[in-house]
Amino acid sequence: MESYEQQRQRERAERAQRAEQFHTLAREIASHLDALYQPSEGYEGEPHAYGHMTHPNGWKLSIGASRDAGRIVIDGTYGQHIDGRYLIVRDLMTWDERQAHEGKQRPDEMTTAASKGGLRIAREIERRILPAVIDYTMRAQALRDAGSKARSERDNAVAYMLKHLPGAQMRDNGGTIYVYDTNGPSVTVEDGGRVRFDRTIMCEASQAVQIIGILKGE
Repeated sequence: MESYEQQRQRERAERAQRAEQFHTLAREIASHLDALYQPSEGYEGEPHAYGHMTHPNGWKLSIGASRDAGRIVIDGTYGQHIDGRYLIVRDLMTWDERQAHEGKQRPDEMTTAASKGGLRIAREIERRILPAVIDYTMRAQALRDAGSKARSERDNAVAYMLKHLPGAQMRDNGGTIYVYDTNGPSVTVEDGGRVRFDRTIMCEASQAVQIIGILKGE
């Protein structure tokens, strides 16, 4: 009769074998898609049937073993936004698209039988989800580009205000930028460079400098 430790070692060896079989299949699928497969490391070295495929054109898929025996799950993954949060498909959909897919499987996600083999699964990916993955990948990059532009405009507005408001200071409160001094109001400088005094007053940085000057009696 095997001991508890022997049982643990045997079960771990079985998980490692299943994980390696999964990674072999995933590499084969990736090769038929001209993508590079990278296995994901399991927690504390535990065998993990999960990884990512990355294509030179920029799209990326995650692939993992399903809870249903003998099946795998494949879906798109879109990296991080400029604020550090990971983008999900809902971030990339229009309102109409979100409504149309509510309660349904994502258009960039599929499950399939591992027994089909690498070539058939690759062709199924190309047919079922790859067009959506490529589309969302382009949307994600456009969102990052727009975010970078808006963040640059914000930084330029802050620099303008600090230059033209002697004694003013900036405070970054977890990504929310405030410009203030002891003799004037505190304002929020938002992505895109717009300056907010309160919920109703929004203006450009140059106008904000003039308003602050008036409020300070200059």
